[in-house]
Amino acid sequence: MNGEASCPEPPPGGREAQLEEDVEDLGLLPLPSGWRMRVPGQAEWFGQSSLWLFPKSVRAEPSSAREPANRPTLSPLQVGTHEVGPRTWTLMLEPTEAPDTELWPSGAIQNGKEGEQSGLVYVERWHGADLMDVLLARVGPDSNLARVPEPLFQGSDPRFSTGVNRGRTNVFLYACTEDEAVDASDASRYPCTIARATVNQADRRAGYQAYVGDADRWSPELDLAVPVLYGATELSVSYNGHLGSYLAIHARPGTDRVVVQQEPSPWGPWTLVGQRQLAGALHARVSPRGAGGPILFALEQRLLRTSCDRNIVVSYIAVRAVSASGEAVEADARLVRLRLR
Repeated sequence: MNGEASCPEPPPGGREAQLEEDVEDLGLLPLPSGWRMRVPGQAEWFGQSSLWLFPKSVRAEPSSAREPANRPTLSPLQVGTHEVGPRTWTLMLEPTEAPDTELWPSGAIQNGKEGEQSGLVYVERWHGADLMDVLLARVGPDSNLARVPEPLFQGSDPRFSTGVNRGRTNVFLYACTEDEAVDASDASRYPCTIARATVNQADRRAGYQAYVGDADRWSPELDLAVPVLYGATELSVSYNGHLGSYLAIHARPGTDRVVVQQEPSPWGPWTLVGQRQLAGALHARVSPRGAGGPILFALEQRLLRTSCDRNIVVSYIAVRAVSASGEAVEADARLVRLRLR
């Protein structure tokens, strides 16, 4: 629970999450200058560094870069103000890949010994508007980023890549899709399924099983996965020590609202905690991902929690300019703080 001392344990069975009404604006997420689109994924600890994910690159900051979250503006990435400078690793496209192929890192886990900078980065490979497959890249102790040769999920597999969450022994991934036959205002238009693998099998397709319902039953046949959560195109999922349960946080497609859901286990069924309006701008899409809206990619940054996990920080994209086809061409990555009672 974010390293704070004397945090009270949740009661048996956990606490029911309740959101305060106020949303505290923490301003822009400070990222490298000159980036037209800045879409952060969910950060993770890697040894003594915090690892931040952006399309086509992975950026690491020393742990001292995490500023106390009690200032008017939060600056988790104060580049150039620390003794040890940041590092950027780039996952390159292969020469044989089509010109309109894009790589989007969606989540990461640490899978080495405590304190080691070793882990896996889950990467979506898009070809135009189609999610082709899900790749893996290894982050090694020598700070290299190397693509695993074979895709992790491909063919008929659901594209498990979002909501990456590592527990003590298992890794959980979600695959969220869109059912265009369902009305856009209905959360069931956006169903999400889940798969899991043990940490030491997380780099192998054969290590994953999908949740297929029927009294907590899991199957290696991933295409049998059943929805466990609705209303998201991408999400963050993490354990909250104050509640003693999991929180799922995501944007509500087509709106300027962030949604918070709660459940004792990552496979649900999830319960709606609440929605809060965020400062958005123009309705747009981010290619290749995103169903569209004035805010996109709302994710909790669990590394920035404070007050024994009662204060949570959410990053999101606020669209500022769109093209004639409705694609976002200018946007800001912003941070807000939500408070749990």
